[in-house]
Amino acid sequence: MGLFTLTRECEDAIERWSGEVGRPSAEARGVERIRVFENRFIEDWFATAHPIVPGLWTIPSAIACAWFGWQWAGAAATLGLFVVGAIGWTLLEYVLHRWLFHRRPSSWHFDKVQMFMLHGYHHEYPNDPWRLVAPPIMAWPVTLIVTGIYVGVLGWAYALPLLGGTMMGYLAYDWTHFYEHHAKPKTALGKWLRRLHSLHHFDDPEYNHGISGPLWDFVFFTYRDASRKQAERGQKDASEKAA
Repeated sequence: MGLFTLTRECEDAIERWSGEVGRPSAEARGVERIRVFENRFIEDWFATAHPIVPGLWTIPSAIACAWFGWQWAGAAATLGLFVVGAIGWTLLEYVLHRWLFHRRPSSWHFDKVQMFMLHGYHHEYPNDPWRLVAPPIMAWPVTLIVTGIYVGVLGWAYALPLLGGTMMGYLAYDWTHFYEHHAKPKTALGKWLRRLHSLHHFDDPEYNHGISGPLWDFVFFTYRDASRKQAERGQKDASEKAA
């Protein structure tokens, strides 16, 4: 058994998967989760995560980034870059979700496996509570890449507060995502966010790519607050009234 050997259950799910990141398949409906890796250590510590886990490393890291930024770049620059980083994350989140996570895999089997692991699993088993927040095996490599880009462009003094803001934006995204799947919202805002994300999962995956909020869905015209049938009915009614 290799370190990253997949379970037979996961291999079967990949084999059945059409490659379309959309509504759960007939076989996956009603199934909350499946085990992915044979190796128990990899499965429990790197491929799954309790929702509190992202906060355990992002909050201390963001505080450290802000402190060093304060010392090296000054208070005003640190505050500004921190805010830019948090807002910038929402754009990165949208871009990754829309154009990378929803990319249809090629005919190459390895590509199908990696796309299933990247986001296909989540759409097949959307309510798996242990894979709703990004596990370390997924989050840490992305963090290292973003850190390298920031430092290469800005240098450490300005990169760190920007990175700290990005981390806090990412944490808001992860916890909002868990909330949208497992909370029972009491507020109008919470119900609205949950409805938008439910439409993305169970109605039309081409809309509502923003998880933290629909800011960039408005910008790129992918916002929808009604089901596909409701939207088509509304367009039909509007056309009839215009006629």
